[in-house]
Amino acid sequence: MPSKLSRLYWDACCFIALFESQPSVPQHQLAALKSTFRDMLDGKVKIVTSDAYYIEVFKDPEGEQAMRIKVELENCPNFEPLLISTNVSQLAGRLRKACIDADQSIEGLDAQHVAAGQLSRCDEIWTTDKNLVKKFAKGLLGTTPIVFPHVTQYRLEFEP
Repeated sequence: MPSKLSRLYWDACCFIALFESQPSVPQHQLAALKSTFRDMLDGKVKIVTSDAYYIEVFKDPEGEQAMRIKVELENCPNFEPLLISTNVSQLAGRLRKACIDADQSIEGLDAQHVAAGQLSRCDEIWTTDKNLVKKFAKGLLGTTPIVFPHVTQYRLEFEP
């Protein structure tokens, strides 16, 4: 019997860091994003995200590059864009309120990503946002671990 694929929820920060190789993101996190993205393409992991990820990720979400990447991703059987439902919005609202009650701020889209990751039963929620990781550590954002991108074993990359 085949083993169950790990389900990793990526917020928009992960895709932005991957596609733009942001210098503010530590190199080991970028390496983890690249390696895990390849693992998704190879059928070794499932990457889950909000169906509106491309609106946050691309400066021109209807531009040629954005639409090409969107089509390529959505044709990958191990990429799962989630429709934002009423349940996700309601949980996001409760998460935002919990943060506000604790004198912590959280953006609505960030709360929505966390809620979507939790309700879709992902193993972890990946982000490059230090504040989200800190809020999770304080117990404000549910029980699904919110972590920085990481790998347990790096791939060896050989240049021809």
